[in-house]
Amino acid sequence: MAASTAFNASARVQAIAAPHADTRQIATGKVIRTEKIASSWIISVFGLLICTFLVYFHTVLIENQANKKQQQIMQIQEQNDMLQAQLAELKTLPAVESRAQAMGMQPVEQYHYISIESELYRQATHPPALDVSPVRYPVQPPIGF
Repeated sequence: MAASTAFNASARVQAIAAPHADTRQIATGKVIRTEKIASSWIISVFGLLICTFLVYFHTVLIENQANKKQQQIMQIQEQNDMLQAQLAELKTLPAVESRAQAMGMQPVEQYHYISIESELYRQATHPPALDVSPVRYPVQPPIGF
């Protein structure tokens, strides 16, 4: 009889708890206690999961953008190295001489240069200053004006 009474008591508890899906039963010794989970806890856990997913998604997007920028930096560095190599080729003496001859310049061996004394060069580049003195008589406008 005690077994059927305990069975009936637990059946009654289960029958009462069955319509509530968000309840749980806690067995403590011989007594079964039923507690209701607050809906605010369920909403907060669900919200936390959504926030976690959004943060992960945002992190993936930022990482993707960073990878694209890194690829662009690597391409620009390669292009810079290629341009520096081309510049070094163009600055070589044979390349400069060939471009100069293409513009009509002649090799140095065909011209003879003379040297000028430094004093003569200075006089040619910096002519002596003109003596400017103030006018000794007043300047008058022409008559008739």
